[in-house]
Amino acid sequence: MIRFLQDSKKRLQEHRESKVRQERKLLLQAPIAQTERPSNLSSNLAIYMHPLNLSLFTIIALLSTMLSSCYRYEQPPSLSLSGEYRVDRITYEKVDNSASTDIMVFLPGDLYVNPNDRFPLDTIMVGFTRWHLDYSAIRFEATNNPDGSLEWGEPYFYSIQGQNGPDDLGYISFNIDGTRRVWQIIDDQMESITLRTSGLWANSSNGPNEQNTIHLTRIGP
Repeated sequence: MIRFLQDSKKRLQEHRESKVRQERKLLLQAPIAQTERPSNLSSNLAIYMHPLNLSLFTIIALLSTMLSSCYRYEQPPSLSLSGEYRVDRITYEKVDNSASTDIMVFLPGDLYVNPNDRFPLDTIMVGFTRWHLDYSAIRFEATNNPDGSLEWGEPYFYSIQGQNGPDDLGYISFNIDGTRRVWQIIDDQMESITLRTSGLWANSSNGPNEQNTIHLTRIGP
């Protein structure tokens, strides 16, 4: 009987000690659970603040700034210079080193003669003189064949320079008899083009610069 009581007392003591150990274990686990959240937060923060992620963020920010500050680029239009043309108007004027505003307009039926220029540009019968352009050369002399076809004279090969946009169509640059001509393309339409010559200095740099604005109407391919 005494041994039974001792065993019961011992088991009761062990049960109490086991319960105390469990309660201590729970108490010890509670602060650990509380410290896990800051640990996870700091690790997440470390991920977002990683130098590689910062570099990517910086690149994206720079690209966004550059794209928002860029202006709209307009592609230069394709010129349609090829075809047979008739000279329908010439506006002659003196610019630079000229005290007078000497402007003359030649209309169909007028004969334009400039002794300071060279053949074939020294004499033009407005409304009748024809020129021909393709995508590489310009021809000024046309001869009528018996069958009604045209035979064009010497080709003067040209290049297009300085074409920057719809408001700046560029220049036609070519050589005639050893002299370089640079004509600005003022307008380019389906049925007409307007060109402005670079001018002639008849008296070197001491005299006026003679400049022509030539309007041509397309009359054939």
